[in-house]
Amino acid sequence: MDIGGILFLALLSTVAILMLLHELDMRLIAGYMAVADIAISFLVLIFTAGTISGLMIGAITGLFLSLYLRWYRRTNGFSRFRIIVEGEEKIGFFTHKKRRLERVEFDPVPKS
Repeated sequence: MDIGGILFLALLSTVAILMLLHELDMRLIAGYMAVADIAISFLVLIFTAGTISGLMIGAITGLFLSLYLRWYRRTNGFSRFRIIVEGEEKIGFFTHKKRRLERVEFDPVPKS
């Protein structure tokens, strides 16, 4: 397969993965960008393994996804979860801390 076909298939698979990711909360995925980037790139490499051109498609798709996630995080911001400890509760011999998750939103990087 020539380089044009590899780039086309990499771009096509990147668009397909991004369509699936945008069905989820994209700001939350951008908040945990390193974990999402490594996991998605690894899965794409595994799914396309078998031939050299398949591995090239997977690697280029991972590169496109990394660039898109970085761009999305800078332009649209991101959100993360924060653990809030509210107090302690005694259960028998054990002390249990009451925790809850709170979502924190971060705005995009200002343009200077």
